[in-house]
Order: sequence, then C-alpha cells, then structure tokens
Amino acid sequence: MTQTMEAAMTDSPTGWPYTSGMAKRKIMGVQEARQNFAAVIAAAANDGEQTILFRRSTPTAVVVPAEWFHRAAELMGEPWDDWTPPVKKD
Repeated sequence: MTQTMEAAMTDSPTGWPYTSGMAKRKIMGVQEARQNFAAVIAAAANDGEQTILFRRSTPTAVVVPAEWFHRAAELMGEPWDDWTPPVKKD
C-alpha cells in the first residue's frame, strides 16, 4: 500500500528543496519499503521525496534527503559536525 501526496512547503521545517511550493511525500508500509529499499533511497536522493514508513498503521520512520535532514537538524540546534552534506543541484 503506497500512497503519494503533496504537502505545502510550510509543513517542511526548512522549505528546501521544494521551490515549486510543494513537497513530495509518499506513505508506505515497512514491508513494502524493505522490498523496494533501493528505489526509496533513490527517490529521496534524486527527487527529494520524503517517504513516511508505517508499521501496523503507526508512523514508524521517515526517509528524507540527507541535506534536508542536515538543515532541519541545524534549525533544531543539533548540527552535524562529522559530515558534509551533499552539494545542492541547481
């Protein structure tokens, strides 16, 4: 069961990288994500897609682009000093 939706930029803590005003979000069961893990990672890395993973109808985890997470962590006062985020493509 995969469900795709778009969320307003105001739902995102940084607004990045969704310059079109909408974020791409997908809802997926954990088992389905396991079976398609490479595609879930590629969608986050290449398309900026956020995938919310559910286990037994409960949100369990979220897969987001690395730079999005890095910027969100900095805004929450938890910067990562041990890695360099990927360069944003224009």
